[in-house]
Amino acid sequence: MRVPAATRRGDPRGRPKTWVGTSPALTNARQNPTVGAIVGAFKSITTVEYIRRVSQKNWIAFDRRLWQRNYYEHIIRNEDALHRIREYIQTNPLRWALDRENPRRIGVDEFDIWLHEYCRGARRDP
Repeated sequence: MRVPAATRRGDPRGRPKTWVGTSPALTNARQNPTVGAIVGAFKSITTVEYIRRVSQKNWIAFDRRLWQRNYYEHIIRNEDALHRIREYIQTNPLRWALDRENPRRIGVDEFDIWLHEYCRGARRDP
C-alpha cells in the first residue's frame, strides 16, 4: 500500500519505521501476524475480489456470507492424523452435500464427525 509522505515517518531512504496514527499492537501484528490475522486477511481480500468479479464478470452472487465465520486451527500430532487431514482437504469439495454448513444438506458426513471428535480430544490432551 502506498502511503502519502505526509503520513509516514522513516529513515532517509523512505522506508517507514512507524506509521502515524497506528497503535504499537497493530504495527506488531503486521510484523508477526497470528494465524487468525492471516486467515482474516485472506478472507477479506478474496471476498472483495469475488464481489468485484460478480459485477465485472457476472460471477454468481453469494447470499449473506462468502466464508464461514470461523476456521479450525489444530496441531497435527501423528502420521495418522496428518493422513486424515490431507484426505479431508482433498475430498472436502466432494462432501458439500453432506456439510453441516450447507442449508440443503442431504445426509451426515462421517468424516466430519470423526474430525470434530478428534479435535475435541486433542484440546483435552496435555
